[in-house]
Amino acid sequence: MNENLALSTGTVNSGILLLMLALNHAFADDPQPAGLSAAIGNPDIPSILDVTILSYTEAGHGEITVNKVYKAGPPTSDEIWSPPKYIRGYGYNGSDKIAPLKAITNPQTKRFLVFLDKDLLYSTYNNRFPIREDARGTLEVGTGFNGSGGPWVAMSDVAKRIPAKPDFARKYVQDAELTEAEEQLAIQLAKQCGVSNIAKISTYYLHPSNAKGILVEGVEEIAGRHVSYQTLRINYKKWHVQDAGPRENETQLGGFWAGKPQTRKQTILKIGKKEYRTSSITGFSIEQCETILGKFQSGDYTLVRGTRSSLEQVDWTKPIGFFKHGKTTSVSFPHKREGNGFFDVEIQMVEPNLIVKQVVQAVP
Repeated sequence: MNENLALSTGTVNSGILLLMLALNHAFADDPQPAGLSAAIGNPDIPSILDVTILSYTEAGHGEITVNKVYKAGPPTSDEIWSPPKYIRGYGYNGSDKIAPLKAITNPQTKRFLVFLDKDLLYSTYNNRFPIREDARGTLEVGTGFNGSGGPWVAMSDVAKRIPAKPDFARKYVQDAELTEAEEQLAIQLAKQCGVSNIAKISTYYLHPSNAKGILVEGVEEIAGRHVSYQTLRINYKKWHVQDAGPRENETQLGGFWAGKPQTRKQTILKIGKKEYRTSSITGFSIEQCETILGKFQSGDYTLVRGTRSSLEQVDWTKPIGFFKHGKTTSVSFPHKREGNGFFDVEIQMVEPNLIVKQVVQAVP
């Protein structure tokens, strides 16, 4: 059917017309797809929600309540994604016309699994599937083409096929967890600042204040014993004082802002079959650092004063740096409890012995 001809007659019921237009559009562009089983794994779908339609507006848009978010949408340039309060329907490719939701849903069905692009259905087909409870109260979703119903399968099984979040490590401190939407905005900002391949995102406290920050780390590049990767510290307005904001040379995205990424370099140390990383080596060879680290881990050292109990909280597995300045030689290690500072251990090597002359703890 020609859309312009049908619109000019004015004799076709508007709901039927919209359905005919939708089918005409889908069949003209693509063969009929296989239903939910083919659509659920599409990574390009912006958001996937379980919704109940409460009512329809005069324009046929559906007022909804969200039962569950299975996939959060991407953030915009100035705000974090949040579920829409209305689903308008779907838009035709290359046109500003909207087919209202009321015209393309069964009025007896109120609950759907929907694929959305903001407040519009993602496509002209495979974008809404009815949800019901079986006799045991288990949620089922109809997998038929274009929301036609059965066969019905458990919603829990369908949800497993939704593409997972980006595959990188997350480490959030207590009371500084990022929601999925906040995380996406921080990631988008990091990419704008130049960290394109992200390996880890974490949060931390800015001691001694209660302010918190976000650290994004890029994928490592390894050449022999040498490692390098980018890091970016991101500020979040709701975690800072009220008047905090970006500086002139910083990039802002919504309530997040950051400067330029830094390149962090580390050296790989090997003790037996295990590898360790250190951020700084000054005045030592890699082999000497490995010898010192091995002695600390095995307890093969002598204290000039004090007892070994004073070193019980030193994390010997995470050497921060090895330093030789004039007559002073020291090694730094963090406290076992993250955020509790670090220890600077002054040493003397008298082959084959390792002597600990002094231990200074730096507390934030």
